[in-house]
Amino acid sequence: MEISNVIDFQLITDAAQMFFDPRIHAIDHRAQSILETSTAIVTSIAKAIEVIGDGDCGFHSFQVFYPSMSVDEMRTSVIVELCSHEQLYNSLASQHGFDLVDDETVQEHALRILDNGEYAGILTLSALASVFECVVDSVYPTINDNDPYTNLLNTNFQPHPASLAINGDYRAFHLRILWSGPEATVGHDWRPNHFVPLLCKKMRC
Repeated sequence: MEISNVIDFQLITDAAQMFFDPRIHAIDHRAQSILETSTAIVTSIAKAIEVIGDGDCGFHSFQVFYPSMSVDEMRTSVIVELCSHEQLYNSLASQHGFDLVDDETVQEHALRILDNGEYAGILTLSALASVFECVVDSVYPTINDNDPYTNLLNTNFQPHPASLAINGDYRAFHLRILWSGPEATVGHDWRPNHFVPLLCKKMRC
């Protein structure tokens, strides 16, 4: 199949699910505690949602926003996006210092996430902004003192111009992803090992 046909096939038409519904969503209480104590997010209207921690938590997080889309479909879309704009993403990683977080090239990253259970990482978050044509907010908690990753990973990713040239203006909404992980312990730097999505509890979030 031609890569252009794959891109056409993968265009997203569903609206993102942005709001917390207690009938179908469960709160991740550890992540919610991190959200409340270590971020600037207004937690009275934002909830951290529980997703499976099987190594594909990044994709599971976006599946909360797009429940009709499978993890494999998302993975395919991300790989196509990365491979179609490899130079752009390599430059992005270098310019913003993301290679300090994930020291693999775009090609290495795309080959690695072909398999289930592989950590998605910063390049996947960046690519998903163009896949879903929206802003992806990366929320990294302030837990460690003088953590060099705090400013680096508290950021947002926007669809790149090449994507917008094909698909038109991006949708004016944000999908927020929290870097979560274990409880902090005294004398050890905290490091995230899990992604969770943040949903709005009210109509504005």
